Amino acid sequence: MASGVAILAAAHLIMIAVFPSGTELHRFVSLEFFLLAAITIFFMSVSFYADGEKFYGTSSTILFLAGILGSALIEWPSTALLEIYDIILLTIWTILISYYCMRKEC
Repeated sequence: MASGVAILAAAHLIMIAVFPSGTELHRFVSLEFFLLAAITIFFMSVSFYADGEKFYGTSSTILFLAGILGSALIEWPSTALLEIYDIILLTIWTILISYYCMRKEC
């Protein structure tokens, strides 16, 4: 399930580059990308817990909650700063998953 949502998120990431910044379509596709990325992280955290990987499950859950709550509760001065915040969280999660894959030989 998480991989399917990740593929949809990747398609939306491509569409972010297609639509010019500042347009309604760009904002819509950007919002969908970050929501789909958050859903992917959530599904992966559930998967980690199911596999007994509590550290990765907890870390993913914390990043998911930080992304959702930080995006919803903080009044960001611009959309760009909100996107940077979410990109930083996605980068941290990507590093975490990369380490997991190197350790497990994915």
